[in-house]
Amino acid sequence: MCDLPIIDSHLHIWDIQRLRYPWLDGFPELNRTFTLRDFDMACRGVDVRRMVFLNCEPLPEQNLAELAWVDAIADEDKRLAAIVPYVAVEQGDDIADQIEMVGRYGRVRGIRRLLQGEPEGFALQPAVVDAVRRIGANGMHFEITVAATQLPEALELVQRCPDVPFILDHCGNPDIAGGGFEPWRSDLEALAECERVTCKVSNLTNNADLARWTVDDITPYFDAVVEVFGPTRVMWAGDWPHALRSVTYSRWVEVAEGLTAAWSSTDRLAFFHDNAARVYRLQTD
Repeated sequence: MCDLPIIDSHLHIWDIQRLRYPWLDGFPELNRTFTLRDFDMACRGVDVRRMVFLNCEPLPEQNLAELAWVDAIADEDKRLAAIVPYVAVEQGDDIADQIEMVGRYGRVRGIRRLLQGEPEGFALQPAVVDAVRRIGANGMHFEITVAATQLPEALELVQRCPDVPFILDHCGNPDIAGGGFEPWRSDLEALAECERVTCKVSNLTNNADLARWTVDDITPYFDAVVEVFGPTRVMWAGDWPHALRSVTYSRWVEVAEGLTAAWSSTDRLAFFHDNAARVYRLQTD
């Protein structure tokens, strides 16, 4: 097991009694409540120092309730150090009020509105571009979750918002199961040319064959991410419990530890801890 302190930069918890998550209907193995107690059991033996909560897509009208619920949990568990809630960036005129409202929570560091699954051109609508610019002007980053085919659109969004920091989730979701290396790698390289983009290494096993993936399957994709972004702009993430579709928490830590075994101690610490602390502006021990 990894002997480094870890910051998990992509954690989910949800309560199906408190909030409604329609997407869980398609994932019966995940369609139950997951709490921090469940997380502690899952990561037993791993030194998780801090956690970043990413919104879990309840009904849109419940997103502020989700933010308030998680923030209250963070009052009790100081490891939960940052929150990335949802804002409906496509809504237009009242977006400034929404951004200001979520920004009042001191743990909020950025905004995520899933772009994956939206039609072509969604992220480049004037209302969306304006909202992302406002997010940056309010001192927050925008978290990009896209399918691999949407990476060119993500790049254009980044280019249209020159003052906004971005985090790319899940390495841009390459189609590992289908062997889809190009144009994913070239598109990723183009995005990495913008130094305001940091890449989160997660979900690779979910993008591979869920039941039969091997470390060899994901290694070329991991290596490509590190090659184009460099060791100071990549960070490890657990994506728990969504990752349970293909891998346990402890196994994903072990895989990442093996993939970075030849790295210097400085680069490994950056990958598992320091980069996330910097990007999410976390206080650490």
